[in-house]
Amino acid sequence: MPRPGCWWTALWRERVAEQESWGGETTDPDRLTRVFEALDAAGITAREDFTCCRGCGAAEIGAERRGARGFVFFHRQSTEAAAEGHGLMLHYGGFDGSQETTTAAGHEVVAAFAGSGLSAQWDGGPGRAIEVAPLNRRKRLVGRPFRRPDPGRPASTH
Repeated sequence: MPRPGCWWTALWRERVAEQESWGGETTDPDRLTRVFEALDAAGITAREDFTCCRGCGAAEIGAERRGARGFVFFHRQSTEAAAEGHGLMLHYGGFDGSQETTTAAGHEVVAAFAGSGLSAQWDGGPGRAIEVAPLNRRKRLVGRPFRRPDPGRPASTH
């Protein structure tokens, strides 16, 4: 645990206290993860916060394929925009590169959001992103607070 009084410790504790007020409530990021898990299990490679941008995501998603016919992802820039209240843009496609497979993947992604508690809007065009909005980005903290190394202690070897 970081030293008491450090600014990051105070921020961490403040966020943990806020999360406790949510109780067992399912958050929008929880819902989004469930939709992505369902898509992944159904043959659409689905990745959250995948790479830095759309170009890198499109270039790298093929390595994640493992027998899937299509893909959907959102990247770090989309995550940041969603955190600012702009909705979350999803990028999708078919691994065969055809417009038909891309459009089918888009329809499958939008259908997966039905009944999830999240709204996905898309005009049906294979070149247009799917928008998930509104999105409340109350994402739960995972792990422990950042710990700055103590210069007087030897570094961990694991």
